[in-house]
Amino acid sequence: MIDFLEHKQTLTTHKRKRKTGTFILIGVLLVLAVLIIRSTTALVRTPETMEEIAAYQADLTTQPQSGMLRYMRNFFIKPTKVLKGEIDDRINILLLGMGGAGHEGPFLTDTIILTGIKPSTGQISMISIPRDLAIDIPDVGVRRINTANSIGEQKKPGEGAEFAREIIENTLGQGIPYVVRINFAGFEELINELGGLDIYVERSFVDNSFPAEQYEYRTVSFQKGWEHMDGARALEYARSRHGSNGESSDFARARRQQHIINALKDKLISFNTVINPARLKRILDSLGNNVSTNIELWELIRFASFATRFKDVKPTTAVIDARPDGGLLYEAVVDGAFLLFPQDKSYKTIRAFIENVFEEQSDVGTENKIVQLPARVEIHNGTWRAGLAAQWKQNLEEKNIAVADIGNALERPLEQTTIFITNQKESTRTRAEELAKLMNANIQSLDEYKDSAALRASLASPATDILIVLGEDSIQL
Repeated sequence: MIDFLEHKQTLTTHKRKRKTGTFILIGVLLVLAVLIIRSTTALVRTPETMEEIAAYQADLTTQPQSGMLRYMRNFFIKPTKVLKGEIDDRINILLLGMGGAGHEGPFLTDTIILTGIKPSTGQISMISIPRDLAIDIPDVGVRRINTANSIGEQKKPGEGAEFAREIIENTLGQGIPYVVRINFAGFEELINELGGLDIYVERSFVDNSFPAEQYEYRTVSFQKGWEHMDGARALEYARSRHGSNGESSDFARARRQQHIINALKDKLISFNTVINPARLKRILDSLGNNVSTNIELWELIRFASFATRFKDVKPTTAVIDARPDGGLLYEAVVDGAFLLFPQDKSYKTIRAFIENVFEEQSDVGTENKIVQLPARVEIHNGTWRAGLAAQWKQNLEEKNIAVADIGNALERPLEQTTIFITNQKESTRTRAEELAKLMNANIQSLDEYKDSAALRASLASPATDILIVLGEDSIQL
């Protein structure tokens, strides 16, 4: 009989290495120092390619350095200290999500995402691994992949994430040097500290069997369109497994989790987060209590050096699934347990897909390999006509153009309607052109506006792609 530990696992308590407030504060200051230095002078910019590293090393042998500058360059951003996998142009990070203390099966990782980074191109991939995937764990036998962390905790408390990393690395045939494990409490606290996330709900659904306290159930529901979610709401969106309208599978849940992680990525590397020391300290305090990782401080700084290149990147996303029309997995029941097995009876096809995820290829065997979310639109009323923004929101949504927020413009009255774009993403440009034609308005880059900082600060969310500022001409449309 296969024992998947789902109802027998109890939380093992163990002493966690204490991190003093001084150490955390120093860590924050170091990250800030590197980011500020990197943005203000090319002398200490972290080399980003192998060619730059070679040139940097040559420069070190010919240019005199002051003591402090030499210390900063040779220790914190030393060019020979590259991330594991960086030289091979493929950095893999395993993301694990678990319930934690107070939840049934506290160490079962029902969220397993292999994240890949290609430094040379700035590409990012997120591949969701289904929790029911059958794997062979040495000295244990065939188990669901989501039990690896739990088994590791039983073997050696505090080492579950590392044990899972090694098992999954061997199973998928990919070098996975880094692992990050977060529990539900850390997930909620992180999102709340960031002020919430703007998530696009792709389809409306209701889940009448969402887990509640005391092993009971409650109902959660979501409506199609943009929603600003706090930590608790985002956790509901990520965990729901019994939703209507096609949202009842683990594969659907995996897609939603990818959307949240992508929004987290955008928020974490946003300008307001990076330059806010108090917020950074609170984030690190929160993560310190709820996250396990093997990423060292200097590696965190190195990752931060990639931030500007990843800011507007839409990750390539994939969910390895058991679809009847070409899925890489098939379903089976073994000793009463539901499991997923590779179609080819081995992991060769799955390994090949993961290896080539950055190459242009079809999405055979995966669901929604590339997710293109609609541009996020705001409308500001630049006239004294009350309710005009709400009227235009209704008009656009009748044409299937979602509007996330409405408000009043900084200046009123304005004669002409202007459509401001906040980035150069293809989806933003396409939607802006559609709106410009519909509203007979001009398109302008927000960064080219005379007071772009004030206009950007007036946005309801930093994730907004398009801001429509209504002028008097919009009253007649």
